[in-house]
Amino acid sequence: MANTNNFKIKSLYQNDVDKMVELQQIILDEVKEKGKEGLFRENTRGMFELCVQSPNHSVGIFDGDKMIALGILFDGLGTDEDLSTDLVKHDVRGKVSRRYKSTDLKDKTIQHISANMKLTLVHPDYRGMGLQIILLNKLEALAKFFGYTHLCCTISPDNAPSISNVEKCGYEFDHKALKYGGLTRNIYVKEINGSYMY
Repeated sequence: MANTNNFKIKSLYQNDVDKMVELQQIILDEVKEKGKEGLFRENTRGMFELCVQSPNHSVGIFDGDKMIALGILFDGLGTDEDLSTDLVKHDVRGKVSRRYKSTDLKDKTIQHISANMKLTLVHPDYRGMGLQIILLNKLEALAKFFGYTHLCCTISPDNAPSISNVEKCGYEFDHKALKYGGLTRNIYVKEINGSYMY
């Protein structure tokens, strides 16, 4: 087992997109081999290019030059990646009024306070080392710095390791929904109370 003290975590930029796509392909091949394609949604190269541009933030964990994990914090304002609008639409437990100041979907205060913890990937050879939790914590710190007050994420209900990790990081299950062209996803939310003001 590798020593995690030798790993480096760094922000990702355009010159890292090839490695992001390569890591995703390793995961896609793995889930296809196991017959579990619904666990993971493929992202396009263009999406990865967008994810390394502001206001989005991507971080990677490297073992030498090899990218072994990556995580993406995605603003999503005004796109179908904005999970805060999904939460407002699906107010099962009457908690939206406590989480968000308005139920008006055109009120930008809703979207501006929420970011999507879009993606975390860990190379199969490096699982079980807590890398997903390291990524979630690093991205949460960035989200707080940039003033977000809530983080949202989607996870396949069949992805028990990721569910366990986000729950360990304080995310709460909100509801189940069909997302991304008909994939069943659990929607999780975490209040983080970022301090930066727009």
